Amino acid sequence: NDDATNNTIGKQFQNAANYTFDNIDNNTASVKNGSPGISGPITIVGPTLTMQKSGPGTMTALAPGTFTLNVQNTGGSTAWQTTLTDILPNVTTPSPGGMCGSAPTNVTARIYQSDGVTPVSAPLVSGTDFIVSFAGAPACTFTVAMKSSATPIPPTDRLIVTYNASLDSNTAGGITLTNIAAATQWLSACPVMPITSKLVADLLTAAGTDRILAMDLHAGQIQGFFDIP
Repeated sequence: NDDATNNTIGKQFQNAANYTFDNIDNNTASVKNGSPGISGPITIVGPTLTMQKSGPGTMTALAPGTFTLNVQNTGGSTAWQTTLTDILPNVTTPSPGGMCGSAPTNVTARIYQSDGVTPVSAPLVSGTDFIVSFAGAPACTFTVAMKSSATPIPPTDRLIVTYNASLDSNTAGGITLTNIAAATQWLSACPVMPITSKLVADLLTAAGTDRILAMDLHAGQIQGFFDIP
């Protein structure tokens, strides 16, 4: 039942089933109730993404600064097709300045383990694994959208994006610039693989399986369906 209102992350429920049988074949008067069966507790899980943005404390008009968007999945399942939105500064008063005159450059992206150092994926490829876009003033919005099967973020893992951005030519000295960045969209299931693959993974986990050794998976993204090693 796709009840998005009540099926919230962390909620537990149980499934119950019962049956009837005939004591005498094809004799409806002999129908009896069988003993009902109830599943163990089932917990709804889903991805939860948090972001930290970092960059230089000071900048000059002569050199771009390097900024990092560090996104961690602190939830219980894999996040797919994550979209990051970064609103770059654009100050008009009391002194003008910002980073809105040109699009960020040298964008890199990669999936890492929770330590933020050990790579999980190869370096992601712009235009294939992810797409970047930039809207100038007044929006001043930089967007990075993950697209390929190489980009899911498993639980505890991180997506780390870096880019260079420069000050606008009219930026006054001594002013403070701030901006806002966030993971604004993600999916809790792979959009291009049959959901039955995820169902089988969940059934194995529910049955008590704590490790899987797989060979020749039809698609690499199937690994992301498993929340166990």
